Amino acid sequence: MRSSVLGSVCVLLLMLRPQKCRGDDEVTSNTVNPCCYFPCQHWGVCVRFGDEYECDCTLTGYYGVNCTVPEFWSRVHQLLKPSPDVLHYILTHFQWLWDVINSTFLRDVLMRVVLTVRANLIPSPPTYNSKYGYLSWESYYNLSYYTRILPPVPEDCPTPLGVKGKAVLPDPELLVERLLRRRTFRPDPQGSNLLFAFFAQHFTHQFFKTYNRMGLGFTKALAHGVDAGHIYGDNLQRQLVLRLHRDGKLKYQLVDGEMFPPHCC
Repeated sequence: MRSSVLGSVCVLLLMLRPQKCRGDDEVTSNTVNPCCYFPCQHWGVCVRFGDEYECDCTLTGYYGVNCTVPEFWSRVHQLLKPSPDVLHYILTHFQWLWDVINSTFLRDVLMRVVLTVRANLIPSPPTYNSKYGYLSWESYYNLSYYTRILPPVPEDCPTPLGVKGKAVLPDPELLVERLLRRRTFRPDPQGSNLLFAFFAQHFTHQFFKTYNRMGLGFTKALAHGVDAGHIYGDNLQRQLVLRLHRDGKLKYQLVDGEMFPPHCC
């Protein structure tokens, strides 16, 4: 009798036990990484905790869930900082004021301030590299790695762009065929030509110098920025060969009174 009662209780407990639906497994497996939405603003770093996330707002000047609430000094800076239009108007008008400034010691002081302000307009946030998907000390001091300002898309996102766009990126050859190939001549409406593209390639070779011996993620550039190493040489030996060692000039030749690089004509 006692065993039958115990068996009945066990059966009742099994019947009352909540059943795990297949849909629960599907929801768990189909849960999107919240960092794929890039919720953190103002250079905040997204850190995932299971199905949730947290924004690291350290040194951003903002706080809050998504680093959107400005701190006290950020509010003061936003309140006192003139808009770009107002600043441009001040710098391009009031000729009498600039004449007075240019004739006094204030000229050098103001020029240093203007150059500093203009230089600070270029964002210099912590960078990522191709080895890690998060900020690291190596991406700061190891100049042999390519660096990137934007964080990489997490690997488990539904699309290559996070949650937007198509699930598969188009073939690069198809893009070139559709967008760049021209079967008939079409003049550029802005009056540009291939020299612009040539200069762009010439400019980007300063910091896009893949070191194939090391791998696709490595570079031979001297720094992460513009260093003119493609002109002056990326090491001391090449620099000594290219330079004239007089008047700070590169080697050149004169052809019909015009200056050309050596071995060019």
